[in-house]
Order: sequence, then C-alpha cells, then structure tokens
Amino acid sequence: MKHICILSVCALMASATAALGAPPQLAVLGADGSVTAVHAAGDIARITFADGAATVTGHGGTAAVHPTGEVARIVFDSDGAYTAAAVDIPAAGIVAVTPNPVDGYFAVSGCDGSTLEVYSATGARVMRVDDYSGSQLDASALAPGIYIVKTDSFTAKLIKL
Repeated sequence: MKHICILSVCALMASATAALGAPPQLAVLGADGSVTAVHAAGDIARITFADGAATVTGHGGTAAVHPTGEVARIVFDSDGAYTAAAVDIPAAGIVAVTPNPVDGYFAVSGCDGSTLEVYSATGARVMRVDDYSGSQLDASALAPGIYIVKTDSFTAKLIKL
C-alpha cells in the first residue's frame, strides 16, 4: 500500500506541475484547511508514507516529516489557493500491530471495519477476518516465523515467536 501511495502521489505531482504556469509547490494542509508546510516542487526528490508520517525528502537528503494524523491533504499547486491536484489523506488513528513479536494473542489498532488478512512468508493466507473490530486475534496456531498483516489501508510485519 505504501508503494501505491508513493506512485500515485508522484503521478499526480507530474500531471499537476505540467498543467500549472507558476513554479509548482507542494502544500501540506491540516484537517482545518490551514497550511502546515510548503515545499518547492523542484526541491522534492521523494514523498513516502510510512511509520505514521508523510516524509518529504529533498534532493540533498534533507527530510521534512509530517505526522499523518496532522495531515488531511497534500496539494500540488502554483496559485496559492490550493485548488489544483490534491491527495486527500484519510483520517484514521495510528495503525499498529501489538504486541509484536507475539506469542499468543495480538490486535491491530486503527483499522476498524477493514478486512484483515495474515499471510505467511511464502504468501499463503493463514487468517482472514471480515469487518475487523479491533478484537484480539489468536496467533497460537501459527508456526514461529514472519507474517504479513494486511488491511484495506495498512500492511505490517508480524513476528510469531
């Protein structure tokens, strides 16, 4: 999912900057619509979404970290009105798999209502929960190893002891 977001943001940025006349910029907007940061589009090398943050990395390696809980929209714009192409960041709580590593039971927070799936390192689906409610899941039947936990908007590694 993280890579899909990166690719869609990059594609959106390319199409938006081509259509705009003035020097393009990336604006980070909060839930109330206020601008929390502005980056010159030409200075941006990469935008990533991971570890609960949107990170804007410049060509020199410097990075600006914006916690995703504080970001409602990322806009590629040149008119200062922030009406051009935008990526809306869904409002959601911090998503986490706890405890991790796990021996008995685990839970995934911040993704209620999602379909939750657990895959083995070989890609076999070993667990599926439709309309997951945040409840404890029993991992005792899983063999020790590394698993992938996937929801509608989140992917994480789970280690079973």
